[in-house]
Amino acid sequence: MTTKRIVITGTPCVGKTTLAAQIAKELGVPVVSINDFAVSNGYFTVKPGEQEKTVDIKTVGVELSKHLASLKDGYVVEGHLACEFEIPCDAVVVLRCHPHVLVGRYHERKYPKAKTDDNLLCELLDYCQALSEMNYPRSKIVQIDNSKNLSAKEILARVESKKSDFVNWAELLVSKEFGYLGRL
Repeated sequence: MTTKRIVITGTPCVGKTTLAAQIAKELGVPVVSINDFAVSNGYFTVKPGEQEKTVDIKTVGVELSKHLASLKDGYVVEGHLACEFEIPCDAVVVLRCHPHVLVGRYHERKYPKAKTDDNLLCELLDYCQALSEMNYPRSKIVQIDNSKNLSAKEILARVESKKSDFVNWAELLVSKEFGYLGRL
């Protein structure tokens, strides 16, 4: 396996954290969570009266790149923010997940309706895929439908072969179940 620096991105609950841990174990490299990195280094703000953290993306991008330069044997970086800026890597995995599956996962995590709706809309509009294509060379990006939680070995094989799934949930924006999201 020649790929030792992998970035995994996607909307919340598509399986990034689980997959990152499995791939890192398979490759024998550390996992770096963008959220954990931002929080442990104080690269965020919290608006008065709110609990939600807003990450300083510019600072995280610069400081994370510096940190990763010290990890000579490779790494797996995971986080939904990984599509927002370029991270030095050999491959970018954009995980996707069918909105019907995501609804169940958001319900299990007790996400508020507004957060669920925002995340579903991002998935339906290919947000992480589109931003990844803006911030990384397309030749590094592999889009994978992880609705059935693929194994690390399967994902790594797909990364090596550059085999992307065609994922398009956009037609659901006019469906009875998800059509309201198009009017948010």
